[in-house]
Amino acid sequence: MYIKIKLIFIILLTFLLTVDGNNVNHDPYSNTGHDQFSYLAYDNSDYFILKDYSKAMIDNSYAKIKRIAFGWNANSVHEYEDGTYIGEVVFSRSNKTLAPLTFTYSLSEVVYEMHSYSMSGSLSLKQTSKLKKVELNAAESFEVKVSGESSIKTTETNTMTITVNPNKKITLRVRGECKISLGFAKYYFIGICTKRGAFELVDVTTSYFELYEEDA
Repeated sequence: MYIKIKLIFIILLTFLLTVDGNNVNHDPYSNTGHDQFSYLAYDNSDYFILKDYSKAMIDNSYAKIKRIAFGWNANSVHEYEDGTYIGEVVFSRSNKTLAPLTFTYSLSEVVYEMHSYSMSGSLSLKQTSKLKKVELNAAESFEVKVSGESSIKTTETNTMTITVNPNKKITLRVRGECKISLGFAKYYFIGICTKRGAFELVDVTTSYFELYEEDA
């Protein structure tokens, strides 16, 4: 009997020594934690995306998860909240000369993922991302005023004539609205937390092209 108890204790001790202590790991080279978004934020300025969570906020979120005997238990911080994103850059052109630069650009289809998942720690998720094309609105053509004489126009063939003013940079990018969900989870074995992690899910709801001008 003593030998069996000792064996169980050794097995349990070995298991606990291999507990996954991973916390939320932030990628220092990503602005948002999502490869497809250069910008991501809630419409409510009081909310934070996972990338911007401090250690204190992370610890507080984990502390709110109720202890159970076995399995994963999660705490959702936000569910399907309104947000805004900036996605793929279609093209970017700078003009560091003293004269306006005019060129034509043929726009091909731009494809982006409708769903993005950011997982940290021991969590994993099988991605079933859908693809959707960014459309050039329903109109046959549209015009966006950039500044003064500079403008962008698309025709039925999606060919654009673009003027970049001196010492300016023009970028055509995809942006739109989305829904953001965020939460934290722990895995329990006989009431002891052995794994933990965080998840952030982004569902793209709308998309459009934005012509953005800045100093070169």
